[in-house]
Amino acid sequence: SSQMQPAQPQQQQTWEISILGTLLFKTIAEALRKSCLDTQKQEQLVLLQMEEMNNEMKHLRDALDKYFLNDEPDVLLFQKEEEMIRDKFHGIQKKLLAISTKQNSIHEKLRILHSVEKKMIDLQNIYDKQLGQLRKNEEDVLKDLKEQRVRREKAIKIRGAEKSHSNWAMAKLDYTIS
Repeated sequence: SSQMQPAQPQQQQTWEISILGTLLFKTIAEALRKSCLDTQKQEQLVLLQMEEMNNEMKHLRDALDKYFLNDEPDVLLFQKEEEMIRDKFHGIQKKLLAISTKQNSIHEKLRILHSVEKKMIDLQNIYDKQLGQLRKNEEDVLKDLKEQRVRREKAIKIRGAEKSHSNWAMAKLDYTIS
């Protein structure tokens, strides 16, 4: 039966699908891990900035305490430094707003990363389940083929034995007749 059959598109083997899927999930997981690490580094920088802000606010509070807790405050000196203190205060306010914005974006990014990671794990579980079913189907087909081969070999032996028996019977009949 060496008839020409129309060319069919090459179907991927289970092991090819398995390897491709594994590489895909590993690549995505690695990218997620890297992104999480980058985000954690950003969070560390923000925490350092917050620590610096705490120190600046402590210095500002100490400077204000020097004037307000003094029994005889130097009003002229305070007026002279009041503008500088206001500028520092506004600078701290701006930095706090910037830090707050960064923190919000970092937390949003982490939320998204965790969501993507959860969805990827769900997808990988579905994929693994489907791949397991595909493997089971393949094993069932191979088992059926093996059983068919065994039955065919048995049938060939039986046919051979039947033919041999038939030949023997015909020879005996010929002998008996002649």
